[in-house]
This record gives sequence, structure tokens and C-alpha cells, in this order.
Amino acid sequence: MQIVLAGSIAYDYKLNALGFFTDYVVLAQDKLLVGSVRLESLHRMPGGNAGNIAHSLTLLGKPPIIVATVGRDFSEYHASLKRRGIDTSTITWVEEESTASCFIVADQANREVHLYYPGATVHAKKIRLHDLALESNSLVVITPSDSETMVHFMTEARAMGIPYLLDVGRVASQFETSQLADAITHARILVGTESEFAMIRQQQGVKFGIVEGVPIVVTTRGAEGSTISVQHHERIQIPAVTITESRDQSGAGDAYLAGFLFGLAQSFPLEVSGRIGSLMGAYAVEQTGCQTHVFTRTEFAQRYREVFGTIPLDLLQVLQ
Repeated sequence: MQIVLAGSIAYDYKLNALGFFTDYVVLAQDKLLVGSVRLESLHRMPGGNAGNIAHSLTLLGKPPIIVATVGRDFSEYHASLKRRGIDTSTITWVEEESTASCFIVADQANREVHLYYPGATVHAKKIRLHDLALESNSLVVITPSDSETMVHFMTEARAMGIPYLLDVGRVASQFETSQLADAITHARILVGTESEFAMIRQQQGVKFGIVEGVPIVVTTRGAEGSTISVQHHERIQIPAVTITESRDQSGAGDAYLAGFLFGLAQSFPLEVSGRIGSLMGAYAVEQTGCQTHVFTRTEFAQRYREVFGTIPLDLLQVLQ
């Protein structure tokens, strides 16, 4: 199966604030006043869900096709992708824009505020999947960006008869209720966290049955593992993997999705695909940054066996 990532490529700025957010917020005369937040560190790293997922898939030996737009400042990121053997030929440069940026500000209690500048990603809706000569067994993976771009790729995939996986993420509020319901109804696979699904139901008024009516629904729960629901009947529980040290939670979801996609591409059972995703998520959490975890496929196979007690022969053969 050919994996097509229709998502964002962005620079992630990790900013750590001194103290706590409550130190900077004051309620005075029914007005919320926010003082100047002092930072103790700032790091810029490659990010964006398409870039993050591509990194993990490439580690497993399944490089995807990346469909994304980037800006004039992409050179450093581009060089990093090339060094890791990730194909950049389907990434579109938009010289009049900057590459998207995500500013993640965390306080000493690990509470985070996310600020996102879309930059060049708003031009992704000009890309036509028809021009990529995709294989008939492709899966288009649509991850959070602006709603117009996401709808564009869903529409193109449906017109080409290619199934899509939908990860709405935190941008559900950008969709109109009917628009979001239509996007979910036609998805082959729906992926999200418990809180994201709650946002879909509460903020958009989408009925529970619409979400659960998707053929495969993957719900991630962090340290509590994940659940894969099949046709609203079978529920497969995937345990979380014990980690050596939690350094950065921000890339865990993309890493999990990459592992799950790898399993799907190899036609592994959903339980095995979920376990690959769970282990990949653990690797990501143990490092700072969304594209800094590394391993050999032999090391991945060994850890899979250690965590789950055994490893399927077909998975072992693919990783050798």
C-alpha cells in the first residue's frame, strides 16, 4: 500500500516559561490581564504532522509520499529530510510565504499553549492528487491543517476512488457541522484522541453514531493505550508501552499514527498495527522533538518482542 501524507510541514518552536502561567495572569475589574511571559529557553526543530509521520515511517523502511507546501525558509528543514532519506520531490515551495510555524509555550507544570501560523500551508489546496499518478491501493492520510485544504484533499481522494484516513485533531472547530459530518462519514479510518472526539461531538454537534459509523476508528489515550474499533462491533485494546523517560509528549500522536500506518501498509492485523504504533509513540516520547528518535529496525524488532512477549514472524521478516 502506498501512503500519501496530505498534511503540514512546519517549524516547531519549543518555548519554556519561567514559573507558571498563573503567575502572569491577573483578573482586574472583570478584565483578564496577561503580563509579559519570561522564557528560559527556546528551541527550533522540524515539525508538522506530515514531516513527523514521514520521519517515523522512513525509520521503519516505508517512506511515504508527502503532499505539502513550504515557504522560502525551508532550506534547512529540506536538507534535514534529505539526510534522512525522505523523498521531497512532491513538496511544493511557495517563495512568497514562510514555512508554517507552531509555537509551543510550556510552563513549569507542563501546561502548554499552542500558537500556529499556517504560512505556506494555505496554498496546499492548489495541489492536485490527480497529478501524482497514485497507485490504486494508495491511502491518503489527511492530517490537521486549515479546513479548506483538508476538504480539498478529501474531495480529490473520493473523486479518484482512493480511501482516506482522517485525523481532524484540534481543528474540528474550523469545520461547519454538515461539512465535518460529511468528512467523517466518507472516511475509511478515523483517528483522534478522546478529547478530540469529545470536541467533535460537543462543539460541532456531530452525533455519536456518525463517528462510530466509520469502518475503523482509532482512539488514543496516552498512558492508557489506545482502542481500535472495527465497524462499531469489535474493540481491540492496545496497551501503552512503558517508557524509559518522558521528555516530550508533543510528537507521540504522529509517531503512533506512523506505526499504525506501517502495519496497515504491510497488511498486518489491526492489533499488530496498533502495537507497532504504541511502540513508535514510546520512542518519540523518550526524546525531545518530534523527529529526533532513531533506531535500527533490528532494535525495533527486539524491543517489540520484549514489550509484547512475542513478535509475529511476518513483522520480524519485514524488519530484518
